[in-house]
Amino acid sequence: MNDDPRTKAGNGHVKRSDRRKPLAEVCEVKRFEVNQGACRKQLVSLQNLKDPQGGPDIFLASFKVSQPAYIFAEFDKRKGNCKCCEYRQLVIGYVTINGIRQSLHIGPGYISVGADTIEVSDRLVSEEFFQEDGDKRGRPYGHRSDPNEPPIDVYSRPDRATGCVFVGYDAPGGDQLTSGDTYEWQLTFQSAIICVCDQPGRVLAKKFWRVECSGTI
Repeated sequence: MNDDPRTKAGNGHVKRSDRRKPLAEVCEVKRFEVNQGACRKQLVSLQNLKDPQGGPDIFLASFKVSQPAYIFAEFDKRKGNCKCCEYRQLVIGYVTINGIRQSLHIGPGYISVGADTIEVSDRLVSEEFFQEDGDKRGRPYGHRSDPNEPPIDVYSRPDRATGCVFVGYDAPGGDQLTSGDTYEWQLTFQSAIICVCDQPGRVLAKKFWRVECSGTI
């Protein structure tokens, strides 16, 4: 058996074998960035409440306040295996409306109770520690085992299971605000790329971004 990785061609020349080494079971981050837009206030609905006594019409407006974030990550398929890279998003902070702290639901997950860690069906954003964030349906961002959810959570080139590009979108905020309401969003997010192959959970890159929106409708 010829142990040399090269093989001899029929014309006497030596050529390299076409066999490629298997990809290492590691994640290599080529590019990772988070870009934010400004806080924005949008009219969601305008309801005409007619006076049954024939008086002037009353219009009830509902507003939404949010601040968008655009996440992009590219993984290096030449130095690692893209399937080993996954995105994670954590959150900490608080929201008040008319001076009252609000309960922000972030879906199922794990919490610490004393020395134990337990799984719960719903969690609330904490002011004291980071927790994994979820979308409106409570699904955490970036887990390849979940389906693509355009435009907020997508792996591509070529697909979710093995894709070398991740694109994410989030617009933290709230709706159902009406004229005269005061609001304050003070949230800090941690976006991270982790390796899920060797040393699962190891953070390879992370960025922090803040949502700081306040005012009166």
